[in-house]
Amino acid sequence: MFLPSARFGLDGIRYGIAFGDGWCGTEAAWWSEPDEAWRPLVEAYERTIARLETRLPASTLRAKA
Repeated sequence: MFLPSARFGLDGIRYGIAFGDGWCGTEAAWWSEPDEAWRPLVEAYERTIARLETRLPASTLRAKA
């Protein structure tokens, strides 16, 4: 389940998805570019974000490129 990572970063974007709460939950997160083994999770994350962005008001915290 846990894959070793040889990457180290000081600057970039951390992505992730979490379920549950502080008492009972789980989180999967990746730094900038995910390993290929994470591709299905990353694609599900990207689809979810795209759906939410079409339904929610524009965020003032995230700048559009």
